[in-house]
Amino acid sequence: MTDLQRHLTNDSDVEDSEARPFAGFVPDDRPREPRKWHLWAALAATIIGALVAWLIVTTFTERQALADARQEWSSAATVLNEQIIAGEGQLDASEGKVADEQVRTDLSGILASARVVVALEPEGTEALLEATDDAASAGTDITTAVVAVDASVERRGYDDALTAHTTAAERLATSTSSAHETLAATEGQVLDNTVRETLAAAIETAAAVTPVVPDESADLAPQTQAMTDRTPELIAAADGLDVSRQGVVDAQVAWQVEQDRIAAEQAAQAARDAEEARQAQEQATTRPETSGRSSNTNSPAQVQPKTSGGNKAPATGGAPSASAPSAPAPAPAPAPAPNQGGWVESGSDTWCFEVDTSGVEGTGGWC
Repeated sequence: MTDLQRHLTNDSDVEDSEARPFAGFVPDDRPREPRKWHLWAALAATIIGALVAWLIVTTFTERQALADARQEWSSAATVLNEQIIAGEGQLDASEGKVADEQVRTDLSGILASARVVVALEPEGTEALLEATDDAASAGTDITTAVVAVDASVERRGYDDALTAHTTAAERLATSTSSAHETLAATEGQVLDNTVRETLAAAIETAAAVTPVVPDESADLAPQTQAMTDRTPELIAAADGLDVSRQGVVDAQVAWQVEQDRIAAEQAAQAARDAEEARQAQEQATTRPETSGRSSNTNSPAQVQPKTSGGNKAPATGGAPSASAPSAPAPAPAPAPAPNQGGWVESGSDTWCFEVDTSGVEGTGGWC
């Protein structure tokens, strides 16, 4: 029971006792002062107590809210700082590796704004809550920008892998075509056919290495890895073809050198044979002039044999000199041998192939 209730109860008892006197009670006829101040005091005490309680509760609530806000800000600032560090690392790692440099520019600007937020020192619950919201928003922006940078890096990696892979595939196709042409063109034109067999084996090996077919509508990362792994195989196959093909080309060159040497020897021999034939023909067609006593041509009819007495017969015919005894008629000169011309007497300056003394008086020969 409160003080007010007790006061009210006491007053009622007084009034009732006055109204209903009991035996032996002597009423007091003196006027009494009303006791209403007790009511006001009790009411004031109640109000003050309620205010004090409200103040206590309010103060506690505000302090608790402030503490909670500080805790939230601290956590948000810590997370944001970690995101800033991660974003800076991604910014450095992606330099020169993005398909679009604008994404790195955007990330750099977002990181700068986030550093300003994390450096705040807010006071008061409202300021702390606002700073916490800013930190969360900055963290979201960093995450979005980092994802964009990652995607651009992935795209750049795919593009680079595709370029290298396409180049290697085109080179392999060219090497394969050249290898087929060389193999077909050198049949029977090498000294050792082993090099051509090696080239044929290299063509079969290269045919088993197929390029990756890109599909940009699918996930890029697995394709990038597949092309990165396959590109060295394409290059190795092309290198094998080129080396084997060069071996065949060198063998063909060596074969051609040998053919040229044989042809040169044959040409030289033919030239020697032709020169010997020319010299023989020139010697066969030469008609040397007579020397010594004969001044005529080397015709057999113009060469005059000696007479038995040592005198020559008249060049124009007729009887011999009266003082000279008659001599028997000379035997006819022998027919010229092959490759021989007129009759030349021995001792003349004219060189003859052979000397024949048969059937003619004196010594001489057909030249």
